[in-house]
Amino acid sequence: MSPAEQPPRRADVRRPTLNAVAALAGVGRGTVSRVVNGSPR
Repeated sequence: MSPAEQPPRRADVRRPTLNAVAALAGVGRGTVSRVVNGSPR
């Protein structure tokens, strides 16, 4: 595979934080954490 065909490296993409997701969704960090971790609450 040539360099032009390779997908972007994961290190170049920042992962979203719980704080960022919560702020965009208009909910608290705890709510985002429960959803991400699959809590039945």
